[in-house]
Amino acid sequence: MKFAVLALLANFLVVVIVLSENLSEEKISERIAKLETLGEILTQNQKSLNNQIGVIESSLSLITDNTRKVLDNQLEKIPAISSCKEPLKSGVFRLRNPKLKVYCEMDSFDGDWLVIQQRVDYTLSFYRSWAEYRDGFGTVGKESEFWLGLEAVHQITKDGSCELAVDLKDQSGHYEYARYSHFGLAGEDHLYRLTVGGYSGTAFHNFVKLNNYSFMTYDFGSVIIDQNICDLHLSSGWWYCNCNCNLNCPSTYRNDECTKFSYSRMMIRCK
Repeated sequence: MKFAVLALLANFLVVVIVLSENLSEEKISERIAKLETLGEILTQNQKSLNNQIGVIESSLSLITDNTRKVLDNQLEKIPAISSCKEPLKSGVFRLRNPKLKVYCEMDSFDGDWLVIQQRVDYTLSFYRSWAEYRDGFGTVGKESEFWLGLEAVHQITKDGSCELAVDLKDQSGHYEYARYSHFGLAGEDHLYRLTVGGYSGTAFHNFVKLNNYSFMTYDFGSVIIDQNICDLHLSSGWWYCNCNCNLNCPSTYRNDECTKFSYSRMMIRCK
């Protein structure tokens, strides 16, 4: 294809030259030869560029592999658990299946909770792609911001009866909570459809409205919502049915009023 384009370009230039100048056949042949030489140089430069791209891709792959090995080594040093029922106190642990770092909350609501979402100062951007929400992002810890990952939560909840707890604080320090007696996520083939119900607590229970809705991000999703109302909320991934109760956005609409939370945490506990 590239050679065909060069050939057409050369022919076009020849026609222009012939029409604009009264050149001898010798001059025309000379200019054609120069154009052919230029085409060969361009082809060689393209090959060189392709080789350089290959080297860069190989280097990036090596860096990725080395980074993964370092992270795996660090993960191996963290105490391993099968679930958050095992630790005696809150902290960071290494879950055996699926293999990942988690934070277990052992003090709230009788303990044994695994934190799947946490925002403490809203400094971490939650404007993320589908892949990032699927795989997780942020730093797992007691006072850090993170999203554990949809696939991990699906794997943890798919085989058992699980519940959800949500902690919230507004800028004035007012605390609210919500608990749901059953919680689960379908797999990626079902867009991590949410199952949630059995509300109790003091927080406005918008999560019940999200039951049976699929997850959505700015680059992927199947739910059609009002763009004019939800532009702010589309800056983060969530189970969208309307603009209410999106804990991944800087602001959360509640009862048609915008309340800025200073803290949010989602935790699951499975039997």
